[in-house]
Amino acid sequence: AKKRMEEEEIIVIWILLLGLGLFFSLIYDITVLEGVMSERTPVMNYYFVEFAFLFTVPVIILLVTLFLLKDRKLIIPWWIASITALSFSLMLKYMLARNRPFVAFPQLFTALATEAAYSFPSARTAVIFAALPIMSKYQPRFFPFWFFMAILVAYSRLYLGVHYLSDIFGGMLIGYIFGKLTLYTAEKVHKFKQ
Repeated sequence: AKKRMEEEEIIVIWILLLGLGLFFSLIYDITVLEGVMSERTPVMNYYFVEFAFLFTVPVIILLVTLFLLKDRKLIIPWWIASITALSFSLMLKYMLARNRPFVAFPQLFTALATEAAYSFPSARTAVIFAALPIMSKYQPRFFPFWFFMAILVAYSRLYLGVHYLSDIFGGMLIGYIFGKLTLYTAEKVHKFKQ
């Protein structure tokens, strides 16, 4: 019971931190994006353009699925978490209709990649953050790798100029919550544990 309470406290802290990050990032969206874009270099531009080309939402879903093949009971919860996070993100994008930085402020921001849909939240960030609760609980040895990949995906969206910082925090929050809820539900329904 004590361990369960500690886990729940950590979840609440994560959600609060991501929520606070989202709130404060709304204030500093333009400043942060200008700072990130001022650090662009030709080598990094090439790297992040290629990274974005390779790490699309379907590829992220496929890579995590392949990684979970040894623990097949996690594949369906992963698919549910990722597709739910993606669907919710897309729904919010069209409901809020927030223009991407390079559309809203063409005089300030140049995108290194083209994106058609709206900006908030970052769907790629939401999808890869949906994997983190599963990885932290069932693949703790590889969690640092997946956490690094999630941060890299999130940062790449800023670097490319296709998202604001608040889009990233929104995607993190959505992904983590849907990942955690799906994992919790799967454990209750199917009674599987570590």
